[in-house]
Amino acid sequence: MASGASYVERLIGVRPSRVVVWSCVALSLYLFFFAPPNPELNPRLLAIGPLLFSIYVLAEYPGPGDGVGKQAAALGGLKYVEKADKHAKKPKAALAPPPLGEGGALLSGHAYLIVFFNTRRATLKAAVRADAIARRVRAAGASDWFHAVLISRDDVDELEAAAQHWPNRAVPIAQDATQAVSASYITAHRAWAQPHAFLVGRDGRIVWHGQINRKALTNECARMLRTAEAAAKASGGGSGKAEGKSSKAKTVKAD
Repeated sequence: MASGASYVERLIGVRPSRVVVWSCVALSLYLFFFAPPNPELNPRLLAIGPLLFSIYVLAEYPGPGDGVGKQAAALGGLKYVEKADKHAKKPKAALAPPPLGEGGALLSGHAYLIVFFNTRRATLKAAVRADAIARRVRAAGASDWFHAVLISRDDVDELEAAAQHWPNRAVPIAQDATQAVSASYITAHRAWAQPHAFLVGRDGRIVWHGQINRKALTNECARMLRTAEAAAKASGGGSGKAEGKSSKAKTVKAD
């Protein structure tokens, strides 16, 4: 079972969303082929409803298993839309992009929360959760090695407008103008629903990916903190700032 599986998923051995999909497909087949004819309401027309709903669930609730454990792709070619706010009462510097290697390669020993989103109101509202998660994880002792970034293929003007309406953000926004990064994550791992989060571990491999509002994401962040804390204790380092604090690493919540 893939990392980040829910309790129900571990219990029944299959994702609940897949059960819904299979049930809808079965109902659609029954209505189309086996349901008795009805002069007032054609069962074959009714069969379209469950079929469309199954497609919606399959697209909106992709499983976190596809791509988990694989090496995460580089974040090269991104254009960051951050600007300094010189006119604010307390002038703010532009948010710095996450630390990356040559060609946008993810750095060894660093973890990344990579969130793909668009500027539709509902999607943007959900993407805000990335900021809450990043703040909580970094405050729990991962400020030196945990980084987050929001990536979109929308126009720069739309992204700049979104950034202005989100002034207290701690996560930088970047445009994937060439769509190369999106292809390496969204297309490669069939992650069509947005906002979609990829959590990359300190070894450069994808730990989890899925809808950002899933509790499994914060569970995996907490697991990452506990692993870092255990490694620090084993090596004799034990610095709370560098590797995490046990009192905060147990749970990572995002309001």
